[in-house]
Amino acid sequence: MAKENRPRQAIIEEQKRRRLILGAVGGFFIVYFIFSFIFGDSGLLSYLRMKEMQQQLSNEIEQLHQKNAVLREEVRSLRSDPEYIEQIARDQLGMAKDGETIYKFDDTP
Repeated sequence: MAKENRPRQAIIEEQKRRRLILGAVGGFFIVYFIFSFIFGDSGLLSYLRMKEMQQQLSNEIEQLHQKNAVLREEVRSLRSDPEYIEQIARDQLGMAKDGETIYKFDDTP
């Protein structure tokens, strides 16, 4: 059982074909991984969108904290400041003290 000797040129052609196939497969995987890295579910674009959303939500949370602080101050004033309660009663409810007359003017022409 002797192995048949192939011509040197045939061996070189086979090695070239293997390199070409290996290069094509490797290139395909490289392109696939780059594509997945950029456009995949956990890719770069998704990361950038989530980062922007995180910034927007952080800003919204900060605004809500500020609004809560203002509302806490208003609650504190409503519980303990008689002058503030009187001002609210006059402005929002149209109340007046005894002997006062309230004049309301229509702003529409």
